[in-house]
Amino acid sequence: MSEKELDLEHAKWLLGARRKNQDLLLRLYEFGKKNGKVLKRDSSRQELFAFLVGATFSLWRAAILSDTKRGWKKSFKGANDLLGTIIKDNAVTYPTDRKTRE
Repeated sequence: MSEKELDLEHAKWLLGARRKNQDLLLRLYEFGKKNGKVLKRDSSRQELFAFLVGATFSLWRAAILSDTKRGWKKSFKGANDLLGTIIKDNAVTYPTDRKTRE
């Protein structure tokens, strides 16, 4: 393994979290497909649907980045590195997320 050895307990949790998130993403996708016409006519439902998709995506990404050993020094450095990347590039890629996950 390149970064560190795989923690089997964490891997079991991670795969379960991914499955739950992906199940929810699929359910939201199906809901959007089934109810697209209703959503197009109702701006409050559009906003709610968009918030649900955003929250589900955030949970999906957070699960992938959950293998951390948090401490103030690393958290502070990671947060500042992440902010600097967002300001400079106006985007965050998965490698940046991974590098600044602490």
